[in-house]
Amino acid sequence: MSIIKPNNNTLSAITALPAAISTGKVLQVVQTVETDAVAISSNDVITEFISASITPSSTSNKILITCHGVYGNSTDDSFGHILLFKGSSLLSGAIGDANSSAYRATTGASLRTGGGLTNNITRQFSFEFLDSPSTTSATYSGRAVATNQTTMYIGRSGTVGDDNRISAITTLTLSEIKGWL
Repeated sequence: MSIIKPNNNTLSAITALPAAISTGKVLQVVQTVETDAVAISSNDVITEFISASITPSSTSNKILITCHGVYGNSTDDSFGHILLFKGSSLLSGAIGDANSSAYRATTGASLRTGGGLTNNITRQFSFEFLDSPSTTSATYSGRAVATNQTTMYIGRSGTVGDDNRISAITTLTLSEIKGWL
């Protein structure tokens, strides 16, 4: 088998990609770390739990949005939904399709009865979305809604009365990606 030698160099001599590859590079990263828990207790009221702003260097660049955190609920059979917003509007490309009467969300945050009290359970959530903001200033936020008259917590378990429960960070990271010309 022959070894391919780009520009007659050995593979170990290659230290960088060619300069001609100008798209797909990460130009800047902005991150918000939220340490406070947020209680969402009003039925069907969308509540912001984290936000971050970025100033893209070009309107043709993309923004990779990544969010990670934990959630807990106050009672068994708790239903919550997590949504991605840009500015004051739900980012329509970042929610599921209409499917009967199901709630259209970026990701779910529900706990069902079975295997113990759900207010003692904490689960992780995460989502990632590549947006084309077509602007040089954008604010993104993670928001949540509880849909069955229970309290949902972002950043902690439903109860926090002892050291078996958790209080954790929520992160929202915005990465500007060089766009295609």
